[in-house]
Amino acid sequence: THFDDASGLLDDGDYTNALDLARLTSIALKNETFAKIVSTKEKIIEDLDGNKYFLKNLNKLLGSNGVSGVKTGTTEGAGQVLVTAKDEKGHKIIIVVMGSEDRFLDTQKLLNLVYRLLIQSPLC
Repeated sequence: THFDDASGLLDDGDYTNALDLARLTSIALKNETFAKIVSTKEKIIEDLDGNKYFLKNLNKLLGSNGVSGVKTGTTEGAGQVLVTAKDEKGHKIIIVVMGSEDRFLDTQKLLNLVYRLLIQSPLC
């Protein structure tokens, strides 16, 4: 993974992969502030001049079936990307979808698969 700048947008020098995004997410979620921010659906914030701004998380899966974040985005080069975290039966599940045409549907299919596998697993 390499990012030329903090935004990660539209830079030819930026690249990553699903495994690195999952590892970064696993580490980042240990930070309580980060975990709280990425799990927030809506928030009104106010600047020092008293101007109020309504922020809405664009993750359609957030809050459904225990989904607690993490990152959604789209660029021409990367396609639709969604990094998702969910607690399931005492396990932290992190799913990374990249290059998708429907990141929410693809992620939901993977969440369903993981759920079925955990239900059938003798370890859980």
